[in-house]
Amino acid sequence: MTNNAKTWLLALAGSTMLLAQPAFANETIRVGAPLPLTGPLSPEGLKQQRGYDLWAETVNAAGGITAGDTTYDVEIVYVDYESQTPRAVQTAERLITADEVNFLFAPFGSGAAKAASSVAERYQIPMVAATASSVGVYDQGYEYLFGTFTPNSTLTEPLARIVADSDQDISTVAIYARNDLSRWQSPTRWKNRRRATVSK
Repeated sequence: MTNNAKTWLLALAGSTMLLAQPAFANETIRVGAPLPLTGPLSPEGLKQQRGYDLWAETVNAAGGITAGDTTYDVEIVYVDYESQTPRAVQTAERLITADEVNFLFAPFGSGAAKAASSVAERYQIPMVAATASSVGVYDQGYEYLFGTFTPNSTLTEPLARIVADSDQDISTVAIYARNDLSRWQSPTRWKNRRRATVSK
């Protein structure tokens, strides 16, 4: 075999090896998602899970998330807290300490989100609350808690004003809702709120 032939064969072998090597994989961002996948709140938790899965699939299909010079794929780590707020707090801590997630999605609702936010703050893990609308969740001065939902006051106060400014003879309005912050706020405060009437 001539020297030229050997040179070409070596070059061909080298290029084949390069082609056979896989492309550099993106790094991965792990997002912890404690959700009520069983229990009375499971319909809401399952809807959230579908939404989170859609987001992750969309992001990864588009090539991931780029921050600076690094691109990341998204991996969501789910834990079922069985619709029990104390377990939501425990699972949030487990996701941070055992599963080593980089971010957290808050548990469902204002009550569980507020309870778990103290864990995220203690470990300095950013937590995004997508279903917590109570002002009581965000008045704690936390630096690692971020909300995406409109506050309750932007919904209830304008509605009350519409009723008060109407020509209808309305003196009392009933509000039917789940009070999942009752254990985190004083009974007197909620008692006063329940007694509120429409004044013109």
